[in-house]
Amino acid sequence: MILAWAKSLFNQQPTMDLSEEGCVSEKKFFAYVFTLILKPISCVGIVCIAAIWMIEFNSGHLTALDQYAYPLLIFTFSCSFVTLLYFPSQANAVASALVFSIASYFLASYHFIFIVLERSSLENNFYNLASISQWLPSIYIAIFLLHHIERAMFYSIAFYLALLGPEAYYIFAGSHHSDIAHNLLVNIVLSHPVYICILLCLSFMKKQGYASYVRAQDMERLVNIDDLTKAHNRRGIEEKIISLIENRQRAGEEFCLVMFDVDHFKKINDSYGHPVGDEVLVKLVEQTKRELRQDDSIGRWGGEEFILLLPRTNVEQASAFANRIRLLFPSIKFSAPVTLTASFGISSYRISDSSPAADKISAILIAKADQGLYQSKSSGRNQITVI
Repeated sequence: MILAWAKSLFNQQPTMDLSEEGCVSEKKFFAYVFTLILKPISCVGIVCIAAIWMIEFNSGHLTALDQYAYPLLIFTFSCSFVTLLYFPSQANAVASALVFSIASYFLASYHFIFIVLERSSLENNFYNLASISQWLPSIYIAIFLLHHIERAMFYSIAFYLALLGPEAYYIFAGSHHSDIAHNLLVNIVLSHPVYICILLCLSFMKKQGYASYVRAQDMERLVNIDDLTKAHNRRGIEEKIISLIENRQRAGEEFCLVMFDVDHFKKINDSYGHPVGDEVLVKLVEQTKRELRQDDSIGRWGGEEFILLLPRTNVEQASAFANRIRLLFPSIKFSAPVTLTASFGISSYRISDSSPAADKISAILIAKADQGLYQSKSSGRNQITVI
């Protein structure tokens, strides 16, 4: 039961909404990535800190600072996990707070070790110094993951300089230390700029990776979005229907498909020209989008024909919605004296455990909605027919 509960927590994956006009910003993209990875990182952090706390307590290496710092760090990671669980949109803030907390602890612990050295030798504190030193590079990694290159360089250099003070003192003024201790400190001082340079190169690669992501989203937009109206094109709305059937519907849920067609569209083009015809299609889609819910979709099926995909909607609700936009269309203003009307066909489907394949359901729905649309046109247009 515990394993099932834990699995359900980590399976609560966030979604990244992509606008039909393009892709998300770089900030939203990395917020999405942080949301995916920070929950497991928070859990691993809690386990690691608790394990180190127990080991150092049993071995007698727990410092006076760590006996208070470890509980605070566990509390910080726990708060991060809970925040991400209930407020995943705050992933960037949580990541920044975690890095700041850990960096502050590392600086405090590092300086505390050198303060203790005033009273004893470095060799007697070798475990504490080696232990903290192996974790320091993680701060640079986190900084470069969180921030743009320029800011990451500034924070990394600032963190390095904050560490450098006591190290430089003991390298150049601490002549009473052994060669082993002296060499350890020199290696720490010299290795961190190498980490920063490596991460700088990786950050450029990260930037190129995001650029590739943007290009991929642009390609997806070109493939699935109608260039004129910015609605889904035929391929895009078909994929939406199949995706809805496969991934988002539970047994017993009903959804509807509305197909509508602009009445006498050829006459509009012939009378006022194709630019006015394009304007009619664009403003029709804009007006329809204002009426849609967040999960609803609109696609241009071809020419002046459109499809609305309405999840969790029964026939009565779909008919009411279609009638509302049907009544709105004549009020849309255009550059030419056009009175816009449309004819509608509606089909519905209720998911069951024995439902056929998604592509077959999609084909059936579209065919039935098209049949309803044909009946509406045959009956005088500007009507709604449910099949």
